[in-house]
Amino acid sequence: MRRSIAMVLFHSSIIEGKGCKLWNPKWIEDSLAIQDNSSTEAFANFFAYDWALDRKEIARAETHLNRGLELVEKLDPAMTTSLYWSQAYFLAIHKYDAVGARAAFSKAGSNSLALAFYPLRSEAAVLFAEGRFEE
Repeated sequence: MRRSIAMVLFHSSIIEGKGCKLWNPKWIEDSLAIQDNSSTEAFANFFAYDWALDRKEIARAETHLNRGLELVEKLDPAMTTSLYWSQAYFLAIHKYDAVGARAAFSKAGSNSLALAFYPLRSEAAVLFAEGRFEE
């Protein structure tokens, strides 16, 4: 029940335009409490990734991103696309891995339902990691 409430609170916060940096750490804890290899667990890790990244907890963000990627087959295409864009961004900016970032960006494909900034942020990070500053 606590996980479900935390997930509702995440979605409400996003709809209200509140940054995830301000999320209550208890929401993160509650959302991750059940590890059942479900799409809900994948979503919880994606939210935890964004939260940790906003707080500049890079190692923690990477852990949650990787767990979300382990569960990627549980997600619908819109979420899968966003997760791969996030992976591309993370690899480019935090790991300086241009090849891995480009591969993740290519896996993402396109999805009109995803947030507009995800592909732009991801592609800019990949181009930066590749040293293609003029594009």
